[in-house]
Amino acid sequence: MDDRNRSESQLFSVGGPIERAKVTLRVIGDELDPDEITNLLQCEPTSKARKGDMVAADGKGPQRVSPIGRWSLHSEEPEDLALEDQVLKILSRVAEKREVWERLTQQYKVDLFCGVFLNEGTWNRGFSLSPTVLKELAARNLEIGFDIYSFHDASPRVNDREPNKRL
Repeated sequence: MDDRNRSESQLFSVGGPIERAKVTLRVIGDELDPDEITNLLQCEPTSKARKGDMVAADGKGPQRVSPIGRWSLHSEEPEDLALEDQVLKILSRVAEKREVWERLTQQYKVDLFCGVFLNEGTWNRGFSLSPTVLKELAARNLEIGFDIYSFHDASPRVNDREPNKRL
């Protein structure tokens, strides 16, 4: 099929901001007591478990034994809100005290997990983190990680004669 016969839905998009993201603050450890984390952070988690608790992935359905203790706080913001804004909002929901974060990050694995989602037909998107966000993360000694999800292969082809050859 040559480009003249492609529908608009088959075209790809290059550049621009990411379309959607979901941010989660995670505290993980073998000896983790979720109630202690709740007290320290002064915030109720979205989900929690002690190592050995019976848990279900979606809160219902088949259960499994939790292999590790965890305390998670999911962003309440719409997924199309800018990633930076989601990070700042989730950090605003928990305690700011430096001593709390020092204790947590010394005792447990603590991070912000960000799922970044590209819409169908998206080949490339980008984002950066401002000094304000980086300062907030550094003040808490927080690592931030990104998992990037694309819903199909939208990479451009060299030409129609070689449809499987990519740039």
